[in-house]
Amino acid sequence: MARPAVVIALPPAESAPVAAELRAAGFEAITVTKPDQLEALLVERRDVGVAILDGETDFDQSLEYYSCLRDGGRAIPALMVVSPRALDRLAGHTVGSAAEDEYFTRPYSAESIRWRVEAMLIRSQTVDDGSGPVLQSGPIEHEGWARRATVVAIFNPKGGVGKTTIATNLASAL
Repeated sequence: MARPAVVIALPPAESAPVAAELRAAGFEAITVTKPDQLEALLVERRDVGVAILDGETDFDQSLEYYSCLRDGGRAIPALMVVSPRALDRLAGHTVGSAAEDEYFTRPYSAESIRWRVEAMLIRSQTVDDGSGPVLQSGPIEHEGWARRATVVAIFNPKGGVGKTTIATNLASAL
């Protein structure tokens, strides 16, 4: 399955290393510099999974980018990159109010952005069936798996999030 495209609307000095890191991880990283470019891209493409937006340099432009992600019934999650001081100012604002949206504070590494994007995309594939969030899928069909071992990775760079619990329950279910 192809990985979703990731839109990057950051200042040029930040977008280049973030795009390189995302491409190295197998994502199609698409850099945009104006809200109308994002709007045209979203009309043309249906595979955009998340947008990384600068929520600080030009706040009005950030609002335009954000509205593009929500126009026409779209629900593309936004990762707003801001300074800690700007995050305090944005606390009461509606940007990033959707449950899927997140804020990320500067300074950051391109790798840390990549892992946050990975987590956001995994979260976007979950549903809550009443027992808690689970990944969307059908029944597990393992007849077609190769006779050699199949590797399933359970990852999250943060500790204490239940990786071991998930791994042991998944192993038991399989």
